[in-house]
Amino acid sequence: MNTRRHPQPVVGLVGGIGSGKSLVASMLAEMGGRIIDADAVGHAVLKRPEIIAALTERFGPGILDAAGQVDRRRMAGVVFEDPQALAALNAVVHPPMKQEFTARIAAWRAEAGFDGLIILDAAVLLDTDWHELCDVVVFVDAPAEQRLARVAGSRGWSAAELARREKNQKSLDFKRSRAHHVVRNNSSESRLRQQVRLLYQSLVA
Repeated sequence: MNTRRHPQPVVGLVGGIGSGKSLVASMLAEMGGRIIDADAVGHAVLKRPEIIAALTERFGPGILDAAGQVDRRRMAGVVFEDPQALAALNAVVHPPMKQEFTARIAAWRAEAGFDGLIILDAAVLLDTDWHELCDVVVFVDAPAEQRLARVAGSRGWSAAELARREKNQKSLDFKRSRAHHVVRNNSSESRLRQQVRLLYQSLVA
């Protein structure tokens, strides 16, 4: 993480799957921040011809759909039970994603009139070197049963699927230990918003 504070600090959001990171990001954006959605950037990177070519060379044409694009479900099926395959995928897609993050941060910091937060919403922030772009890391904390209920409703995941996904990320204790601030998403949305507002005010003061 950066040691020098910028007028437009980059805030990295971490937490368990289903903890409400994207909700916290949207609240920060409503208060004047701007979001870098790592998932959206990753999806865009997967559409680049050079990335498609590199992944096809590594994993074979079976990862492509009928239109010649990377099928993310097929790709996930290949890598999530194979740490070496996951590392190979990340080696291809993570560097261009970081380049895109860096470019957006630089552009927004150079934009006249913008003095808000820049929010980097990335599930694997601490599993990568992306945290080096951040001035502050915020951990969004939520009980396991609430996280499971959210992903069961929004993604149709079982408890086993949630556990399978989370084993490919740093532990919650590790993420919490690396955070400068903790936001607790274990009550009402209004209570969460109060915490987020106080956080925003403290970071832009």
